[in-house]
Amino acid sequence: MTRHNTEINSAGKALEPLLKLQNERFKYVAKATNDVIKDWDIVTNDIYWGDSFESRYGFQRNAETCNANFWLAQIHPEDRARIDQEVYNAINNPSLINWEAQYRFKIANDDYIFVSDRTFIIRDDSGTAVRAIGALYDHTAVKKYEQELLALNQQLEKNAKELSASNTELERFAYAASHDLQEPLRMVTSFLELLKLKYAPQLDDTAGKYIAYAVDGASRMKILIMDLLEYSRINTKAFSSQAVDLEEVIARLENVFSEDITKYQIKIIKGTLPVLTANYEQMVQLLQNLISNAIKYRKTDQNLVIDIKAELVADEYQFSIKDNGIGFDMKFSDKIFIIFQRLHLKEDYPGTGVGLAICNKIVSRHQGKLWVESLPGKGSTFYFTIPKNLKIITNEGD
Repeated sequence: MTRHNTEINSAGKALEPLLKLQNERFKYVAKATNDVIKDWDIVTNDIYWGDSFESRYGFQRNAETCNANFWLAQIHPEDRARIDQEVYNAINNPSLINWEAQYRFKIANDDYIFVSDRTFIIRDDSGTAVRAIGALYDHTAVKKYEQELLALNQQLEKNAKELSASNTELERFAYAASHDLQEPLRMVTSFLELLKLKYAPQLDDTAGKYIAYAVDGASRMKILIMDLLEYSRINTKAFSSQAVDLEEVIARLENVFSEDITKYQIKIIKGTLPVLTANYEQMVQLLQNLISNAIKYRKTDQNLVIDIKAELVADEYQFSIKDNGIGFDMKFSDKIFIIFQRLHLKEDYPGTGVGLAICNKIVSRHQGKLWVESLPGKGSTFYFTIPKNLKIITNEGD
């Protein structure tokens, strides 16, 4: 018996350096990591916490905190029952050696942090859990980011619903604009014309002027309504794409503007223009508005020259429509694309202030950009881009 005890003592002494080395390794690993190391003796219910338990969580390691009951008590009440059940199931499943969970843990300052608990379960020969070594990783920042992202997604969904509702209202307005609003205007204009025709001999010059002003106002109101209707239809009208030959589009527009071209001796220069995937009607409308804009703001003492070019830049076409018109100060460059914004009096240059806003909407719907460069007295150059391989993204309004 004495010999047997001597052999055990000798074996124990032989293992002491190895155990000391293993403990030192465990201690240094616990210091090196940002995780909080947890070594739970399931038999005694004691827990050994690594140094970061104090530095990161603010607790002192003592008899109270180094106990499994304290650990479970710090888990958020809404998570505690779940974690208690998961721990029980893990410990009592002989085939399970790894357990992982996420929960909220209250630290010394009473704040809750989000932790990921990864634990390795040590079992004896019979499969009974005797020890559980794990690490608690603080992923509060990640969780906060996830919550902010979720809140952002919810806000985006809300905005999308509001936008859908707005589009619905816009469609209703478009219907009203094309029917209900124009009917009273037609009546006003018709009766004013009848009044002028029937009672012209009895009216003096002042009365004639008043009637003319009223007719002109009704006419401008009709044009404004039609422009607003066109503006609203850019996004609400179904978007169909096809191969659009822009040289054919320009040729068509030269015919549309043939009277102005002859009258004002306008010269249109065009380079080689591509065939691209786009909405044909909107491409015609875009270029028609830009050419019309150049004609409207031409110089009276110089023949107008409009230079239309296109070049492939990376994966998109960049178009330019350059004129030698009156130009404008670049401090107004953003203003001109806003609906109803005008740089000139309507008495000097007619229009509703909707045309360039329509252009901007068309380019945006084609996933491109629209901008301008100009100098007073030197003319303007409007640029816009269209992706070479346009991928149509429909919206709820389509």
